[in-house]
Amino acid sequence: MKAKFKDFLSIKPFVFQRIFLLWALLGVISGIIAGIYWLVLDFIPILFASLTSHFFAPRMPFIGSQLKRAEN
Repeated sequence: MKAKFKDFLSIKPFVFQRIFLLWALLGVISGIIAGIYWLVLDFIPILFASLTSHFFAPRMPFIGSQLKRAEN
């Protein structure tokens, strides 16, 4: 019994179990999604800078209402 318990607790290096590979895959997918998210966030100010005032002014109340909703 004691030997089985010790064998269960022993760490086997360089053995990639399925659960490790699933967590690694989840991390890679999450990283790709986060990268795309930050690219979109980086593009938004560039888009707003290209808009003139008559295009941007109608959007300002909508943006403000979204910010207020996020604070609550």
